[in-house]
Amino acid sequence: MRSSRFMIAVFLTILFAVLPVYAEAPKEFKGDVKWTTSGERLFAALVERLNPDSMEMSLDEEPKEDGSVRHMYVLVKGARFGAFRLEEMALETRFSKFNPVSEWVDAESIRVEEILSGNFAARVLESDINAALKEQIDEDWQSVRVEIRPEGIFARGYYVVRGSISLKILVELSTGLEVRSKKVWLKDYSLFVNNAEKTSIVEQAVRDLQPVVDLDDFVFPLNIDSLDLSGRSVQLTTRTAPKPFEGIRYVYSR
Repeated sequence: MRSSRFMIAVFLTILFAVLPVYAEAPKEFKGDVKWTTSGERLFAALVERLNPDSMEMSLDEEPKEDGSVRHMYVLVKGARFGAFRLEEMALETRFSKFNPVSEWVDAESIRVEEILSGNFAARVLESDINAALKEQIDEDWQSVRVEIRPEGIFARGYYVVRGSISLKILVELSTGLEVRSKKVWLKDYSLFVNNAEKTSIVEQAVRDLQPVVDLDDFVFPLNIDSLDLSGRSVQLTTRTAPKPFEGIRYVYSR
């Protein structure tokens, strides 16, 4: 009898080992996220705040009533922060703590209180940087264009010095970039100004642009560890890259 039970146990172990594991079908949303569960509520809030072209989220389980989320992965394409667009962004967190689910009345009411560990990666395209500059740059700057090169950043534009007679000054900037916590700064930049008398004014205007990237207001409190310039884009990452996993999946497209 013991022998037959043992053989059945061995058979079941082998059977479940070789059977394929099927992931749960994703919850798909298009244009709007109609939510009924706390996981869907969290997903809807991220969609509203990031305004993406498309987004995926995986949770290992539904958020607990106290706002605890054990393991989460988010992949976002075309996230928008005002006029600024991110081509792609990925985020993985472990043991996140939001405010209690009972307080999740709208997107702005959901707050991250603590993250034990978080991994982040983002890619910004040269074309999106230039599009944002057209929308957000100070009116004293005109026709500014940025080029991303492996050795650094090159920018060219005109700075208008206003007065009884306004002067339009050609400015060319070559610079490296450096990461400091949640911000990206111009590093060791060289400046060409075609009006020597106004160089100090332009230098101050460039200093006023710092930092060029600021993630202080990002939904999740994460620090950037590295920066790479390649393929007409800027890649920002934490020390460890985020990795997807199988779980409860949510999928959104605009």
